[in-house]
Amino acid sequence: MTFASDVTAIYAGRNGGKTYLSRKLVKAAKVPQVVFIDPVARDGLSSVQAVLAAIETGERQIVFRSAERAECYKAVMVAALASNRARPLYLVCDEAPLYLDRATDALKKIMYQGRHRGLGMMILAQRPTAVAAALRSQAAQTYWGRLTDHNDVALAAQAIGPARARTLSTAQTGHFIRHPE
Repeated sequence: MTFASDVTAIYAGRNGGKTYLSRKLVKAAKVPQVVFIDPVARDGLSSVQAVLAAIETGERQIVFRSAERAECYKAVMVAALASNRARPLYLVCDEAPLYLDRATDALKKIMYQGRHRGLGMMILAQRPTAVAAALRSQAAQTYWGRLTDHNDVALAAQAIGPARARTLSTAQTGHFIRHPE
C-alpha cells in the first residue's frame, strides 16, 4: 500500500502544526484529488452537493466547511462513494472528533476497505482519545505532536513508548514523532 490509499493520523494540540503537516504530506504524495473536510475553515464549499460536483469536474483540491456534524459525516460518505481506482480520492478529516467520534458501520467499512476503492484518508485531531478507537486503529502511520492531556499521552505511549510520549507535553509547534518510523 502507499500513502495515497492508506489511513494516516496526525495528533497534536491546538496550534501544534497538524494542518501544515497534513498539507505538506498531501503535496509530497502528489495525490490526484483531495477533499479537505474542515468544520472551522473560513473558505470552502458549504454543501455536500457542491463537493460531489467538484469531485466530478476533477477539481484537484476541494475544501468543505460546515460546523454541522451530519454534514461533515455526509461529506465523508460522498467522497468515499465517489472514489474508485480510476479516480482515487484522498480525504483529509480535520477536527475529526467532531464527526469521527462514533464508529458507525458505514465509517468502519470506509476505514477498513476504502483502499479497495482507491480512497486514502487522514485524520487530524487535537484529542486522539476523542476519535473512535475502531477508526483510530486503522492508521497505518501516525504522527504525534504536542499533547498535554494525560489520557492522550497514555494513548501515545502505547504506540511510541512511555519515554517518547513524555516528551510530547513540551514539544515545539511542528515537531512530530512518526510511528512507525
